[in-house]
Amino acid sequence: LLLWENATNYVRLERNEWTFGPSRRQRHGPLFEHWFNNRNLVSNPALNNPFFQGGSTWLRLTRTGDQLSAAYSHDGSNWMTYRTTTVTMGEAVEIGVAAISTSVKPIGVTFSNPQVRAGQKL
Repeated sequence: LLLWENATNYVRLERNEWTFGPSRRQRHGPLFEHWFNNRNLVSNPALNNPFFQGGSTWLRLTRTGDQLSAAYSHDGSNWMTYRTTTVTMGEAVEIGVAAISTSVKPIGVTFSNPQVRAGQKL
């Protein structure tokens, strides 16, 4: 997920996994970055354990005023807050989703049920 004010002020939340051959993987649980004035204010280290469960992960960003909460779910019902931080952004921002791979093999990605809820300022 991407919460974007401009090229120097944005937040990224993603499921991130690096595969090195058939048995070695490096995972982030999940990757969260908060960029402000070209500085990464928040990031997290790689984890070498099986953080994600199954093939699907649900991600959610919730913004209330200048507070931003990042959450994830393995089943779409039980949510765990991952990070909470203060963001300095105007009321009007852009949101988006993306899938990126640096592998030579094609990837398959499905985005299902994306939502922006009325009454929440994003």
